[in-house]
Amino acid sequence: MRRLNLFFLLLFLLAAAPSMSGVVLVAHPDNSEGVLDHDEIRRIYLGKKTHWSDDTPIVPVILKSGDTHEEFLDEYLDRTAHRFVSYWRQMVFTGKGIPPKSFTDEAQLIIFVAATPGSVGYVSESSLVPEVQTLTIR
Repeated sequence: MRRLNLFFLLLFLLAAAPSMSGVVLVAHPDNSEGVLDHDEIRRIYLGKKTHWSDDTPIVPVILKSGDTHEEFLDEYLDRTAHRFVSYWRQMVFTGKGIPPKSFTDEAQLIIFVAATPGSVGYVSESSLVPEVQTLTIR
């Protein structure tokens, strides 16, 4: 019985491993922030924080869909993809904001972030490259 429980525990951990791979926030290499907390991330992606501390405009970018996108929305914004899209539709309709630029894949997002001062995005941990700065989440 003990071996069976251990087997199922191991099976569960292996099945859950891909979802625990992690979402990593990345920024333009010249970004001076380095560390963000969950509230700052939420405010950036909901259009409530628009400038970095050095007064550089923040350019948030997102993925259009996928596991990394869903994980980011759930973990940092506490929203589903549907709620996030609905929020931005309302903001656009009322003239209160412009939604983040979106990309179909992580490679395009990284190229944009590396080339655009003030930009911030997210990718899976396995997609990290040295051309972008990794932000620490506190």
